[in-house]
Amino acid sequence: MFVDNGLRRIVHQVWDWHDDRRYSVHLYITCQTSDLGWHSSHFVGHYRAITPDEVVSLASQVGFDDVRVLSPSTTGYYQPIVTAATA
Repeated sequence: MFVDNGLRRIVHQVWDWHDDRRYSVHLYITCQTSDLGWHSSHFVGHYRAITPDEVVSLASQVGFDDVRVLSPSTTGYYQPIVTAATA
């Protein structure tokens, strides 16, 4: 929950996986109004997950050099990090 000018806002997501790579994210935002009522909004985004190897391939295809994937065990961050350089 988030409070802005004394009014509460509640935000949550629901993820619907369609297969092992495609999913939809439903974003719900419910805001308290100044007349003590509530207003809800719903937004949907559709996504396709790509692998780190696909990111490396695509980055190389568009001209990046020295494209590398750094693992979580190397960086301490919970997701792989992709680095690259431009000429």
